[in-house]
Amino acid sequence: MAIVPPEKVDEIRRRADILEIAQRRTQMKKAGRNWVGLCPFHEEKTPSFSINPERQIFKCFGCGKGGDVFNLVMELEGLTFPEALRSLAAQYGIEVNFEAGPASMSGVSREQYFSLNEIALKFYQRLLHHENQGDIAREYLHKRGISIDTAAKFRLGWAPDSWDALFNELKKKRASLEIAEKLGLIGRSDSGKYYDRFRTRLMFPIRNSASKTIGFSGRLLSQEKKAKYINSIESPIFNKGSNFYGIDLALEGIRKKKRVILCEGNADVIMLHQFNFTESVAALGTALTENHIRRLMRISSSIYLIFDGDEAGQKAMKRALELFLPMDVQPNCVVLPEGDDPDSFLRKKGPDAMEDLLEKSDSLISFVVDTTFRDLSQNNEGRSRAIDELTPLLLKINNAVLRNLWFKTIAERAGVSESALRQRISQGRRPYPQSGPAQRSAGPKQNPDNDPERRLVRLLINYPRLATRFIEENIESEISNPSLKYISQRICDLALSSQSNGDYDLAAVIGDVRDRELQSHIAGWIMDNDGIEDREADRAFGDFVSRIKRRDIDFEIKELETAAKEMVHCGDESKALEIFKKVGELRRRRDAMNSA
Repeated sequence: MAIVPPEKVDEIRRRADILEIAQRRTQMKKAGRNWVGLCPFHEEKTPSFSINPERQIFKCFGCGKGGDVFNLVMELEGLTFPEALRSLAAQYGIEVNFEAGPASMSGVSREQYFSLNEIALKFYQRLLHHENQGDIAREYLHKRGISIDTAAKFRLGWAPDSWDALFNELKKKRASLEIAEKLGLIGRSDSGKYYDRFRTRLMFPIRNSASKTIGFSGRLLSQEKKAKYINSIESPIFNKGSNFYGIDLALEGIRKKKRVILCEGNADVIMLHQFNFTESVAALGTALTENHIRRLMRISSSIYLIFDGDEAGQKAMKRALELFLPMDVQPNCVVLPEGDDPDSFLRKKGPDAMEDLLEKSDSLISFVVDTTFRDLSQNNEGRSRAIDELTPLLLKINNAVLRNLWFKTIAERAGVSESALRQRISQGRRPYPQSGPAQRSAGPKQNPDNDPERRLVRLLINYPRLATRFIEENIESEISNPSLKYISQRICDLALSSQSNGDYDLAAVIGDVRDRELQSHIAGWIMDNDGIEDREADRAFGDFVSRIKRRDIDFEIKELETAAKEMVHCGDESKALEIFKKVGELRRRRDAMNSA
């Protein structure tokens, strides 16, 4: 894949103004070295979102998100790292030349793919307004109520009834036919002859968050018995399972209204935008994926689904619920009158009626429960079937409290006791969901920030003078977590080099970590010294190192005790005795450390 030299990434990080970017979404007030405000990622009344402009980092002590300026842009706009990098470079006038990495796209840069799609887009746009060629498409747009301005905003186009119109345009522009084939703009017959893949179709360009055209969706306008819609094929720049139609035009609306509307079709998105619901997007096709949901979660905590009011729309909502529940996301759903889709409803009732539906909307899980009981609960057999349909869904809820509340609600709706419902479930074949293989109970869940390795690295971040001691005492060898080991190495390198040049870029440490959760923790560590004053830092350093060593000894003791029991079980008492002697030595070492 294409890569950017590290020094260019560092330049973008230094020149980007993280405070300015944050202030586009939330009001910030100065508080000492930091600036604080209401978090743009979750609802709150007391500010817990903090920016440190000097170190170019952010941290919300409410929802836990944090990191450098790249993380902030990725979270605010739902971008990948390369997209965030490109966006910041463009905003601050920094020229970025991507170099080919080891996994490059056969020597082809992403920009070449984007450029070729742009050639196709302009060709389709031109034909939409051509006097003879685009009249079918213009008539369709007029009939659907899509204005000329809206068509231009979404850069709609027309693929004519021709097997070689785009092919000839690409040849004229001396564009790569090989790339065009990889993008799915043209195909190749068995005889090797190229042909246009999109024909007699209204063309909807699909763009990413940075407004780059990554693919197309074409709606058939002829009477041929073909697929109504076809999308671009998967390519190095296009993945149907993680992109949205309209995302580039919706980000500003999502920021302003603090919600995102997800609907089913391209035309629905366009009409919602035309009626000023500019926070609307659609999945590409009807198949919603986990990647779609993760991306929605990154750009807004308030998600509204608007699906058609027919039976197919209700089934689509139920399928969506199955994806949302395991992720602890509670979207709302808007129920349209039967026979309506967002397009027809808006044209008949207007935007005020749609806003009223949004304000009165209930959670998606409530809608599914209500409709299931409405359709099936006319008698005892129906209520039993409703329970059978709903319990597999509720078992997907990871939040135990919410899951239990819904079990109680369903028991009441079905007219059975909660214990009877649970007994019915226990007789089934599906257990409560687990995040992985069954594990032995390890006692109460510990706060990861209490881990001595993390606290030691946190101390090193805030008191870089300890780097010398860290190296001299070879503490790196005591760190078991690979990410923390790497971070400690980077901090020591930065701290020691800063003794000569005074440049200590902690944000660069965050950028080197690929674990988003750990990035957030590091940002919090940079802003908070763990309550340890400078005069206490050396003693705390020794204490954390001792805790790490004692932890390792305890782990070794446990492993040896297990091995000794195995030897006893096998009848090898002499080997067991030898192991127990080692256990005794380790315990004496640990006790000596405790008394030191």
